[in-house]
Parts: sequence; C-alpha cells; structure tokens
Amino acid sequence: MPIWEQGNKTSKYSPPDPKLYKEISKNRGTIPSIISENSEFKGNIKTDGEIQIDGTVRGNVTAKQIILGETGKIQGNATASFFRICGRLEGDGRAETIEITKTAIVKGHTYKKTISIEHGAKIVGNINELESTTAKVFKLQSLTKKKLKLGKNENNKED
Repeated sequence: MPIWEQGNKTSKYSPPDPKLYKEISKNRGTIPSIISENSEFKGNIKTDGEIQIDGTVRGNVTAKQIILGETGKIQGNATASFFRICGRLEGDGRAETIEITKTAIVKGHTYKKTISIEHGAKIVGNINELESTTAKVFKLQSLTKKKLKLGKNENNKED
C-alpha cells in the first residue's frame, strides 16, 4: 500500500478554529519583523510595528521602531519614531529619537528630536532638528502662496 493511502484508518486531523487566527493577528504588532543576517531585501518596507534589520535592505524603510543591527545595512532612507543604528545607514535617517552606537556608520543626513551618539560612531552628513508635521505643512502652504502671488504678479505685468 502506498504511503499516501490511508486504507481503513480514519483521519484524526481537525482544522484549527478560525477564531485562533483573529487572536494571533491582534497580538501581531508586538512581534518584530526581522531581516536576518545574510539576507537581502530589495524594495521599500513599511510597517506599523517594529523591524530589526541584520541583513541588507536596498530601499526605504518606514516603521514605528527600527533596529539596525551590527551586521545590518540600509541603502535608502529610514523613518521611524525610534531608530537605533548599530550597523550601516547609507541614506537619510528621520526619527524622534535616534541612538547611534559605536559600531554604526551613517552616510547621510540625520533628522531628530533627541539623539545619543556613542564614542566611535562614524557619521558623514549633517545632524538636523526634526521638523514637526505641522511645520512642514505650514512651510508648504507658505511656498504655495508665494508661488501663487508670483504667478499673479507675472500675469499683471503682461497687461
């Protein structure tokens, strides 16, 4: 008898309760996403939770928390509420709180509200104050108004 035939035996398999999937998904935000060492990801990543990167990401990363491990590398921009850099960032980093450890290499601009930098970290780029969303919107509105005024003035000159 082939191994895929069960013969006269009855199967004791019963599928899991669908309610179990809902319970797992409720708690899913507490489990970090992980890109492990020797892994490479090409493309942008966006998550509402935490991500730990020990491999390489070639693209932008947006998350609530980003932990860039000692073997981790991001070739792109990273945006988070909290960002710990232990590896290599080749792009801009934006976060309310940034921790740059002694093993970190940052090649790009850093935008932060608070920052801590350990002795030995390598940073090539500017460290800037993080603008609030309200300030960015206000600045955008001001620029739009200026452009509209310039457009009106140019139209009036033609008359």
